[in-house]
Amino acid sequence: MPIPHARRMNLIALALFIAALVSLVAFHLLPIHPSDATTEREASRGWIVWAMIYYLYSSGTLFDLSVPEMIAYGGLPVSMLLVVAAPFLVQLLRGSRPIWWIMVIMSSACLVPTSLLIWQYSEDPDNLLPRFVGLLMSSMYLNFLGLLFIRREVPAAPEVDPA
Repeated sequence: MPIPHARRMNLIALALFIAALVSLVAFHLLPIHPSDATTEREASRGWIVWAMIYYLYSSGTLFDLSVPEMIAYGGLPVSMLLVVAAPFLVQLLRGSRPIWWIMVIMSSACLVPTSLLIWQYSEDPDNLLPRFVGLLMSSMYLNFLGLLFIRREVPAAPEVDPA
């Protein structure tokens, strides 16, 4: 028996959510510069972004940044939380459109400024982006794409016996 369309789309969404989670874990655990991993015992890994975010929040320098930078750095923890929580929320997301809309709006509100910030930094030849920033961005994009794949499963029509 073939899988209904909505169920197939939800399975694809779950696969995208899991791929986003794997990408986020890889961002946190892989060394930023592979040459650091062979030369130093403590190579800088992606989790140092949390130290930067903590410094921005605790020192109050977050408000000294430009508005897109402030939104991007403020939305980064939210987007990571969405990526971690999304695989466990598939049943809830397919059953409730308001919760789905809240997740889509939050995800896009974090994704757009972060993408613009990364693009702005990559345009400047003086700024050297870490090599594994692509893993962070791919986790955010895969999560957003997975949200777009969520479909509501329509219950089957009851069969009536003409007797």
